[in-house]
Amino acid sequence: MSRYRLFHDGWPVTDHAGFSHCVEISYAHYELFRTTYFMTSRLVKALALFNRKERFWLLSEAVGEAFQKLSPDYLASLSKEIGVSIPEDAWWAFDYHFEWLYAVLFSSPAFNPSPGDAIKTNSEKLIRSNQEDMDLIVAFDDVIVIVEAKLSTSWSNKQTASKARRLSALPTAHARCFYVLTSPVRPTKLNMDGWPEWALRTPLPHPSFYWLPLKPQGAPQKPLMVSKCDHEGNRSREGTYWNVFDA
Repeated sequence: MSRYRLFHDGWPVTDHAGFSHCVEISYAHYELFRTTYFMTSRLVKALALFNRKERFWLLSEAVGEAFQKLSPDYLASLSKEIGVSIPEDAWWAFDYHFEWLYAVLFSSPAFNPSPGDAIKTNSEKLIRSNQEDMDLIVAFDDVIVIVEAKLSTSWSNKQTASKARRLSALPTAHARCFYVLTSPVRPTKLNMDGWPEWALRTPLPHPSFYWLPLKPQGAPQKPLMVSKCDHEGNRSREGTYWNVFDA
């Protein structure tokens, strides 16, 4: 299988000796990089620079060409929900950190984050150096769609309030952003106080949210989980025993 090397500045060249500051990649990786770097907006290029999740690139290598694009049916459903047509070659990633997205949007309108930039104050503690992320991010042109998923558990207002604080801090003046929830059952009784206006489907005083049904093919009908428990088998955060439970 052909392999390629990439210069540190992003230009791909065929593999041969004599080049420094290069990294060898497979053809599947090269195609993902090529379609992002040469055929997309500055926003998407900047987003792609932070995508260093091992799982993403492992699946890219393991699955191959089929991993390069999202399902046309899924994109059609997502497009219908947000009212914006998403192209089939839209860029995407999963487990994308909020802090990466913040850095990209902070660099707008040029969208050129760089290690050589001047340092920024973190007085509002927007950068926490933690792993809080979004399940799926889809982007093209100036559009960003954030998708949060739940399978066997439900959203809590405490959790959505934490997400809302991160969403509200995003500098979205130069991007059109959407926030979509997806789950087998539509959430109810969600408190949307504090959600930024762009994350709402309809605004206050009668807010609603974007939502897609999640229909995981092949997922277990009765998923299991492992949890700590007490000596009587009751689930407990402080338990000194453990067992298997229904999720």
